[in-house]
Amino acid sequence: MWQVAVLSATGTLPLGASGQANLGQPFVGLGGGLRHFLSHPFHVASLLWIGELTVLVAIVIAAGVSVRASSAPLHERLAWVAFVLLGICLSPSIWRGDVGFRSLDDIYLFSWIVLLGTRQRLWPLAAIVGGTWVVVAIELIRFV
Repeated sequence: MWQVAVLSATGTLPLGASGQANLGQPFVGLGGGLRHFLSHPFHVASLLWIGELTVLVAIVIAAGVSVRASSAPLHERLAWVAFVLLGICLSPSIWRGDVGFRSLDDIYLFSWIVLLGTRQRLWPLAAIVGGTWVVVAIELIRFV
């Protein structure tokens, strides 16, 4: 309903109306990000980006494997699916940015919601995520 209100007030929908267009064809943006960061794989920013992406993919795969068995409410599991689909359609400018995957926060959050509704042991994933947070925090503090 809010989309109709925004459309009537501004004449555009926010999701696709930004100057750089946030949405694109599926996997094109991700492919562009991978090409960009793999072109200089030993640069600190590339190592961090590849590491963060690897952890995010591991969490999304774990959630995907258990989404049907999760006790999370159906609407939360459907939201997870929608966020994953939206994430793979983000434009190259989103994927190439050095913002710590800020545009993918919803995928990360809803993956954990799905995972918390399972009977799986989550400490290995939590340990990997905790280690990732420490590495990124140290890197960010280094430049302050």
